[in-house]
Amino acid sequence: MTKLDLVAEKLDTLSVGENFSKMEFIKLNWDKNDYFTQRSFDVALCKAKKQFPARVFKCMGKLIVRIE
Repeated sequence: MTKLDLVAEKLDTLSVGENFSKMEFIKLNWDKNDYFTQRSFDVALCKAKKQFPARVFKCMGKLIVRIE
């Protein structure tokens, strides 16, 4: 399973109003947590959000929130 698949799976499980911590997700699924790992997550998140065009996600601080 790729990192993109992991992020897409996490987004798919969110209901409207639910959120998850970006840092906790990175710690759980990536080997380390540095600038490059966070950028890698951001790229995977951007691509994963495109798989769900009817849903709206927003980054609020260190949380990813589904708002629609």
